[in-house]
Amino acid sequence: MSISRNDDLDSLKQAMYWTENGKPYFHRDAYTFGRSLIPLLKTSFSESKDSLVDFLKSYETYRVSRTDVCLYAIRYYYIQKLLCDDPSRLGIFTNVKKVESLVKKQMEAYRKGVKAEEGWQDSMKEAGIWDDDKVKAE
Repeated sequence: MSISRNDDLDSLKQAMYWTENGKPYFHRDAYTFGRSLIPLLKTSFSESKDSLVDFLKSYETYRVSRTDVCLYAIRYYYIQKLLCDDPSRLGIFTNVKKVESLVKKQMEAYRKGVKAEEGWQDSMKEAGIWDDDKVKAE
């Protein structure tokens, strides 16, 4: 029996509650980033879940130290940092170039949206970030 994409997303969403100051806190950006990365995993989500969650926790630590940059640029910078400093961390993905391309596409789509450039909505939909702001904790 195969697990549906919705089951994978529900499982990922539950894994994005991390305890902070004794209370569970939902990490929305880590969830939306992870959601976009699931199709690029080397193995099935159920086999890769723990590694992906560790990857996203590392990303979240990196992200919170860069409050002056948009989230989608931080994703791009994080992947670039890993490519230079610790490429083995990207070993959970089938193709690192596709991961790099995805985060660049997300960053550029967000930039188009901020500048309200022609076609910005389509760019955000194609990059998979159109509904990121609608994700809510349960």
